[in-house]
Formats: sequence, structure tokens, C-alpha cells
Amino acid sequence: MKSSSAQALGRFLAIDVRAYQIAYAAFETPQRFLECGVTQCKSSNVVLARMRLARILRRVRPDNLILRRVSASSSRNTRGARKMYRLSLLHARRFGVRIRLIGETQIRDHFCGQGADTKYQAALLLTKRFPQLDWKLPPPRKPWQREHPNMAIFDAAALAVTYHASTNGP
Repeated sequence: MKSSSAQALGRFLAIDVRAYQIAYAAFETPQRFLECGVTQCKSSNVVLARMRLARILRRVRPDNLILRRVSASSSRNTRGARKMYRLSLLHARRFGVRIRLIGETQIRDHFCGQGADTKYQAALLLTKRFPQLDWKLPPPRKPWQREHPNMAIFDAAALAVTYHASTNGP
């Protein structure tokens, strides 16, 4: 059996699930970024969501799947997001992937400790650490604008970075 730190250094996939999209970021080790992306699929289209999740898992072949632990009072806790979350858990088990959960406060604390108080500041920190993400970074959002779909990629990458920091230290 692998040690906890050896498990953290394997290939891992962080997924940010929402009711209408799945964003992912894949890493070989915490310092080796592999790929990222966003796939649009409504939670009501279960067949399409299953196909896209399976395609991501087959392509990346992760040892660990990192998901956000969403509290009952969170704005992310919608019926559609819960459906996508369950699909992610089901596929991870089917592919024999270990599931790791990271809490929202854990992510916030990790990035606030580095001086990033907003999601955009955290995304900027992630682009400094992983320059491959730079071209995915949208412009800063105005208060009246919706969040850009690419920000979900940075949410997924933040999950992965927080997971690594929680298992191996900063």
C-alpha cells in the first residue's frame, strides 16, 4: 500500500462540478500540470454527462479524484450540481479512482494565507505557478457580469493545489 504522500504525488484530477458544466484540471505531480478544460452539459442530460465524465477519466487516468465538499448551506448546493456530483462519484468508483474531498473553507484558507482574498486573485496565483493556465484566465469580472465559464477551471486547479498542500504541506 502506498503512503499518504505517495498517493498525493500520483496523477490526480480535480473536478469542479456545476449544474451545467464540468471543469477539470489534471496534474501528474503537484508541479506538473497536464491539462484542463470545461465541458458544457446540463445535469438533466445524464447520458451526455456520463459520456463526458468517462471520456475525461479515460484520457487522464487519475489515481485520485479531487472534489469539493459542498455544505448544505452553500450556493453551490443545487439539485443539478448534486446530480453531477453523484455522477462523478459513481464514475470514479467505476474506474477504481480514490476520491478525495476538499472543503470550501479549506480552499479559502489556503489562498487567503497566500494573500489571495478573491477568486480572481487566487486565479492569478495559479497562473504564476502554472503558466500554461495563463491563456485561460478571463478578464476581471464586473459586479453586474456573470462569472466567465473558464473560472471553473481555476476552481478545479485550486482544489488540486489545496489538496496537495493539505497532504504534503505548502
